[in-house]
Amino acid sequence: MSIKRNCPYNPLSKQPLALVLAQVRFSPILAIEGYIPTIQDHLRKNGYPVYSIQQNFIFDVVPMGQTIINQWRFESASHDTIVLIDKEQILFQTSLYTRFEDFLGKFIDILKYIFYFTEHDKFGIVVRIGLRYVDQIRKQSEIDDIDSYLLPKFQSVGCSEYIDNRKQYSIVTVGSTKPANDFEGQLVIRVFRGEKGVDLPSDLLSSAPAKRNTVNPDEDIAIVDMDHYWIGSLEPDINITEIIEERFYKLHDTIINGFYNSVISKEGLKKWK
Repeated sequence: MSIKRNCPYNPLSKQPLALVLAQVRFSPILAIEGYIPTIQDHLRKNGYPVYSIQQNFIFDVVPMGQTIINQWRFESASHDTIVLIDKEQILFQTSLYTRFEDFLGKFIDILKYIFYFTEHDKFGIVVRIGLRYVDQIRKQSEIDDIDSYLLPKFQSVGCSEYIDNRKQYSIVTVGSTKPANDFEGQLVIRVFRGEKGVDLPSDLLSSAPAKRNTVNPDEDIAIVDMDHYWIGSLEPDINITEIIEERFYKLHDTIINGFYNSVISKEGLKKWK
């Protein structure tokens, strides 16, 4: 099956993109630990030789408030790309992003192998597909202005009493989307500014690639965080990875169109060209 994007491709010489994440969440594989040695052997032979185990806290309402889960982490030798696996999800993230087609192709290859090896393509249910883009809005010179990259609705509120144009704020919008006739999604857009030394949203810092664009402790920077996801139930299917791939393309097109049409200014885009 040949799938193509339905949004513009705008290569930028001054790329603001800092991190891209793709997630597939599924019905639990409680025996996942037993599959890890074979998965690790496959991944180390296909570009992810760095291996470690980390723990993550899942917060519950009852009975104890939180659960600790093991996550298996596989990294590229250059520490810019990570595969994260636990009993309910596969997460793929990179700070070395070129084109969506290349990024998703690598993730689908990994997903296809794991689903086949664990037989989750026959016995599992996919419950969430998510795609997340994080961009850093940074000044390119001393006289540059962060606001010039953002549309007015994402510039927060100015005040005549402020002594300069540095601001600290967080703006979040959430809305429903219709990427295709057969499914709906949710798009979260978060723009935050003024958190000194923070190069990524706080929930991503602990698992993010070590090799990425960090920021200076006192740098004036804005972060644009766009998270587009589908929640539902995809039953077992021999073509499940093709169905997932097609939905990722739809999620991607919506994010890209939203970014260029509703978040970023024409002036900002011109500066990145």
